[in-house]
Amino acid sequence: MGGYSAFLQGYKPSFLASHMYEKSEIVKLHAMGYPNVFIDHEYGGSTIFFASSQLKNSYIAEMNGVEMNSREEILIIGKYLGYPPIASEFFADVRYKEELEAKRAFFNYYGINFVGNVEDSEEIADWLWSNVPAPLAPVEVNYKKEFKQIHPVHMVVAR
Repeated sequence: MGGYSAFLQGYKPSFLASHMYEKSEIVKLHAMGYPNVFIDHEYGGSTIFFASSQLKNSYIAEMNGVEMNSREEILIIGKYLGYPPIASEFFADVRYKEELEAKRAFFNYYGINFVGNVEDSEEIADWLWSNVPAPLAPVEVNYKKEFKQIHPVHMVVAR
């Protein structure tokens, strides 16, 4: 499952669509009437679609006065895309700290795809299990071409 499907199924609060690569998704989401905001970036722009107008309005309020391509913008967009805060912080920091690149891992959970620090894998998985409105499932981690899954620990309740 990809981010588009995850958004439509309610697992992601918003979907960021690139005008270069996701033109058909943009057309479909506009036709379905999803609230959206155009983001003008140097690589052709994108549109962020929201599950509700309230979410869109919260995003606009938080972005007021925020500089484009700043760390703050990355953190706010990550929040609205449903990414764990620790992963958004890593993504923002890795742009300026080359030494972090060696810890870069790719995460996927129900089509919520993002980059994070491999050392934060357990914390990221816990955050996803606690915050994504979906049945518990393994979190997929791809680090240096090695694939692993982090499985949720099910608690057994004593009777």
